[in-house]
Amino acid sequence: MKFFEGKVNKLIFLSSIFLGFISPVNSEDFQSKFVQKISIPESSNQIYLPKAFLGVHETWSPTERLKTVSIGDTISGSDYGKKKNRSFVVGVIQCDYQKKDYFDRNGYQYSWEGKWSCLAARNKNDIKEFYNFRKDRSVDVFTTNPINSEDIVDLSITNNDMKLPIFVPLGQKDLKEPQSGYMHMSSGMEDGTFFFAKKGDPVNKFKTIKLERFSFLQSLEREVIDGFTPRFGACAYLTNGWACFISNTWEGITKTISQAYTNQLSKTHLADYMICEDCKPIPHPTLNRICPGFYTAHITGEEFKDKSIPTYPEFFNKEGNCIYEKPWVVSPKN
Repeated sequence: MKFFEGKVNKLIFLSSIFLGFISPVNSEDFQSKFVQKISIPESSNQIYLPKAFLGVHETWSPTERLKTVSIGDTISGSDYGKKKNRSFVVGVIQCDYQKKDYFDRNGYQYSWEGKWSCLAARNKNDIKEFYNFRKDRSVDVFTTNPINSEDIVDLSITNNDMKLPIFVPLGQKDLKEPQSGYMHMSSGMEDGTFFFAKKGDPVNKFKTIKLERFSFLQSLEREVIDGFTPRFGACAYLTNGWACFISNTWEGITKTISQAYTNQLSKTHLADYMICEDCKPIPHPTLNRICPGFYTAHITGEEFKDKSIPTYPEFFNKEGNCIYEKPWVVSPKN
């Protein structure tokens, strides 16, 4: 009995830590969002638009239908005869909220009220080039539509109630010099012991499993348990190491954690998920922590900034040093 109680308490403890930092995109913000990752419903359109050649603009499909798109993924596309192929590494994902349903003159729907349309490209400059209709298409992009709010992982927003930052990426420096106070999104997990919970099972039921290294990147993701392919990992550095919460869907993370926030623990697990203690999360290989809450990608030059920091958009003082040496949520200044 103590074993089961320990697992339930562990769930509540980890969940209460995670919740303040996690939120899907807020649909009330009718604007563009630069996001970290999207899950694509099976019924959504997927289009690969290659660079124009001699003024010819073609519409291709991804070489294989995608289930998710994340920063760092490689997206490949080919024409319908699969005679031509192109690819690019995703450096930025932009999602736009759709306010109304729209159809073209042939009855084809291209906008869904309350949903999102997302575009992946190498960098923000490529997105600007894509929307420059005065010239031929000079870049490759991938578009998908419609996308649900709960299927978007946005690292730029804060929890509406607690005003705390949600995710920041997990960079190499976060492992070498770990800091408590932020939630980190990893790109995978090293081998270790995990506790698996299956949707619908009693909340005190967990299965202990040992797993080898696995990745959340689409090109490397794999099924680790029958019917369960991990795609999201949220990790916090605690006193004795990293604790992580892992799910196959973003909705699975938010559903499970939200019940702890309201102090109304369900009698059954609301989703398939895993938790671990003394975890070994894998950082994003291209991201580097400059200051707490400020990361840059050395390949694409893209930046991630925690918009909830009190000094935003400033991260450096007059001397050029980081204003906060530790995450601001645990700083003595706050």
